[in-house]
Amino acid sequence: MNGEVACLKSLFSEAIRAGIVALNPVKGTKLLNPNNVRDRILSNEETARLFEAAGNMSDFVRPLFHALFHTGMRLGEALALEWVDIEFEHDRIVIRQSKSGEGRRIPLRSVLANELILWKPSAHSSRWVFPARFDDTDAMQSVRKGWLRLCKAARITNLRPHDLRHNFTSQLQAAGVSDSIIMSITGHKTHVMLHRYSHANDEHKMDAVRSLPSFESTTISKIVRIR
Repeated sequence: MNGEVACLKSLFSEAIRAGIVALNPVKGTKLLNPNNVRDRILSNEETARLFEAAGNMSDFVRPLFHALFHTGMRLGEALALEWVDIEFEHDRIVIRQSKSGEGRRIPLRSVLANELILWKPSAHSSRWVFPARFDDTDAMQSVRKGWLRLCKAARITNLRPHDLRHNFTSQLQAAGVSDSIIMSITGHKTHVMLHRYSHANDEHKMDAVRSLPSFESTTISKIVRIR
């Protein structure tokens, strides 16, 4: 709907400039809120299956999955990484260019560091962490086939690489990490964008509710559920 309205606005604006019509009948028409925020957070079972599937792969898919899962990086940021950006001695990854236009430093977890160390010989001395398949002087551009292969092996549907960024953010929030620290890691510019792409899954919500004080009566405690 929004696409059609925007197209009509543009067409009538051009028609006015050309002298074909005098008025733009759709001028001032507001676009609808697309409400296109994805709420795709991994369950514990899905996470386990992804790690198992990635562990059985010997190509770039394995280190790329770990990089996205453990850092919350955008896919483009991960594919643009050079080995000089992986500062093993300082336990951090340096993002030099990002969507926000600013660089940042991301903590390098030991599990990810180990995966990158194992992967490095396969990069064939390329400066890129994820070099192109047929030209290691250039960075990889597309991971679609590899990603679909991972999801199929893990028996998971409707999962995009960017969903791991949402998942990472939600995990940090569930752990009680402050918004300012999360934003410094993920590179979100505003609190609005941070909360737009962070969601709590049902397991996190249930854990939060279960952590509240319980004042169960003796009568309620005797109830037996029949499934």
